[in-house]
Amino acid sequence: MRWRMRRPVAVGAALTALALAAAGCGAPAARPVLSAPPVPVAVERVSLAPLPNGTVYLGTITPYVETNISPAISGVLASVNVRPGDRVTAGEVLATLNDSLLTPQLAQAEANLQKATEPPTPATVAVSQDAVAKAEAALQGAEQQLADAKALYNDRTQAEAQLVSAQNQVAQAKANLTAAQVNLQKAQLQEQAALNGGGTPQDLASLQQIVQADQQQVQAAQQALQVAANNKQVADQTLATAENSYGTITAQEVEQAYQNYLSELAAFDSWQQEHGSPAGPTNDNPYQNAVNADQSIYQGLYTGYQALQQAQQQDDQAQTAYAQAQTALANAQSALAQAQKNLADAEPSGNTNAAQQAQLTVAAAQAALEQAQAQYQGAEASLKVAEAEYNDRLQAQQSLDAAENAVQQDQAALQQAEASYQQTVQPPDPATVAAARAGVELVQAQIQDGNILSPITGVVQQVTAQVGQAVGPSAGFITIAATSPVMATVNVPAFDIGHVHVGQAMAVTLPALGVTAMGHVLDIQPELSASTDAYPVDVVLDRPPQGVLPGMQVEAQAAGQSGEKAIMVPADAVLSLQGGAYEVFLDQNGVAKNVIVQVGLMTTTEYQITQGLKVGELLVVQGQNLLSPGDHLEVVSGPGARPPSAAPFSRAPGKRTT
Repeated sequence: MRWRMRRPVAVGAALTALALAAAGCGAPAARPVLSAPPVPVAVERVSLAPLPNGTVYLGTITPYVETNISPAISGVLASVNVRPGDRVTAGEVLATLNDSLLTPQLAQAEANLQKATEPPTPATVAVSQDAVAKAEAALQGAEQQLADAKALYNDRTQAEAQLVSAQNQVAQAKANLTAAQVNLQKAQLQEQAALNGGGTPQDLASLQQIVQADQQQVQAAQQALQVAANNKQVADQTLATAENSYGTITAQEVEQAYQNYLSELAAFDSWQQEHGSPAGPTNDNPYQNAVNADQSIYQGLYTGYQALQQAQQQDDQAQTAYAQAQTALANAQSALAQAQKNLADAEPSGNTNAAQQAQLTVAAAQAALEQAQAQYQGAEASLKVAEAEYNDRLQAQQSLDAAENAVQQDQAALQQAEASYQQTVQPPDPATVAAARAGVELVQAQIQDGNILSPITGVVQQVTAQVGQAVGPSAGFITIAATSPVMATVNVPAFDIGHVHVGQAMAVTLPALGVTAMGHVLDIQPELSASTDAYPVDVVLDRPPQGVLPGMQVEAQAAGQSGEKAIMVPADAVLSLQGGAYEVFLDQNGVAKNVIVQVGLMTTTEYQITQGLKVGELLVVQGQNLLSPGDHLEVVSGPGARPPSAAPFSRAPGKRTT
């Protein structure tokens, strides 16, 4: 319903008055009076409709069927052909997957099928035999290089010698540190005794224990020196034996011999691949003797070099251990002499400088301890460096890995060449042909599965993935709601559910469209909502209006139980006047006629007219707020509509065009 002010004077009458005034003033003959153009309106025929019972149930348009679509296979989207709101039909292509990976697979599968059906030819057999021979030769060379790489990888003699030397230095530095700590303790005891004016019985006992401990250290150092001397004698003899057997061999000589051997082996392999028989002996290879000779030289030098290095390292280690044992014995003997002197001087006379001498001794012992600590820390750092060098075989590991990879690749190449040869010399195998044909059909099916089709006719509600994104069967990315039948789900309170039954007629109003459509109850969902204390009721619209979309708000009212009908008109068609009366406009042969009406039951979209209208009359439902009684009408929508001469419903109220 809309408010409306009546216009005081008709436009046609005003034009007539102006014409008469012009004639009375002695003007020339008046021009013809121009009539106003017709007002564009929409009309509908007045009819009876079921009278709502007054109870309004709120709800929304819900899909009768809603499906979440996913592809049959995983892949990357190449195209997405729909957007939310699009209407689609069953079988329509919604999206496609990228088949750039499948297309080469299909070509390869078709090539395999063609190859499986072709009979072998002599030329093909010869090519396959030659490929097998070359693959065998390449594998032999790769295996030899792998053996050489393993030998170099396992050669850690020099790093091992450095590690042993560093470990010995740490042990010696630790022993020196322990001795310095003991000396400092003894000096501190002597200082305390001197400061007290002489040693107490407890001080004398401590000094005696120190003398005994130093005597034990001297004995242990003498035994260690004897063991080191024996080990040195054995190592000297072993080194002399190795030098007599092998002379002098340098690492450069071994490396040069190895490079000579690799050069001859490469020449051998090259000649064999070019001139050798695919399956025959290699005795006619002119590089055979040179390869054997260089290999023998290399192995001899390598063995001698390893023996000399090991003997030299053992001798160096024995020399170092012997020198360390001598130093340890000298330190132990010096410590024992000092302890014995301290014990003898435990009771110095009162008029000597024993206290000052004891303090100097403590200072010297403290300095010796600090120096021993620094040497021990330096030895530990050198040990870490030696351990890192010993464990760092990155370059050798890379060479070994490369050689192993080369062997694996050549093995795979040989297996492939042998398999190709077997396939070449045999006639087409029915099982192979069937497998190749199945491979072609499989890839073709996968390409077909890359087209994602709509299983129903409906409206696209959601698209959660776009071109370039990966999708799969586990999760859908397009949601479609069926558009037929159109269903609304309304909430009926628990106290009122007894008045609703399946098949009951319902008047469903869609405020967004401004229309009311009849429907019937499809089913009553048996689960009571805890939040609303209502039952969801599904209502199917018998004749749904155009433009209905899922999610639209609805208002449903049950038709009267007695089947009573009344004149129901759109609420916007009824105009409210200032005096409180209600007015509508009718189309009577193309002329607007205003009628005062009585209003009964009112909803948000429809009013019941109890007096003033008759069934069959043409009611103006759009453009009525622009009308005055007597205006000519141009029907642009509804019964008798014709193409408008101007944009419909565009004139402002209260204005006429002359």
